[in-house]
Amino acid sequence: LTVIRFEINQEIVPSRARLDAAWVARLLRAIERQLRLQGTRTLSIAFVNHATMRRLNRTYRDKNRTTDILSFADVSADRTPSLGELILAWPHVERQAKQKKVSLRHELALLLIHGVLHLRGYDHETAADARKMLPLQEKILRKFLSLDPGSSPG
Repeated sequence: LTVIRFEINQEIVPSRARLDAAWVARLLRAIERQLRLQGTRTLSIAFVNHATMRRLNRTYRDKNRTTDILSFADVSADRTPSLGELILAWPHVERQAKQKKVSLRHELALLLIHGVLHLRGYDHETAADARKMLPLQEKILRKFLSLDPGSSPG
């Protein structure tokens, strides 16, 4: 049995767009099933503004620009193994959804899947790594969207 316990800091997210805990739980279950995760894990999800994301990206990746999501692997101090932390730039995520002409939930599902894959060791820096990660990301997203039609594009 796998369980991902999570917490979300979305204070900067407008109330109309805040993530519903049940929706996040369904998404994480879809990821768990596909990755065959074992045991209980914790995950922290936080939304930040552009300035904070730019600073984090500069500090940890030496890239002086904002990005949509950063993934930080974590070794939890308590007994529950941690997947880590996902930091999302709220204004960036909202703009990306509009540019791609997908729903906000669709974009958030994609980014959360992307982030968890990074936390599990997947990467897309090389073409070979991208060929492993990106199709898996799309497979999880497609399966989740088929079960959660409210996240579909549009």
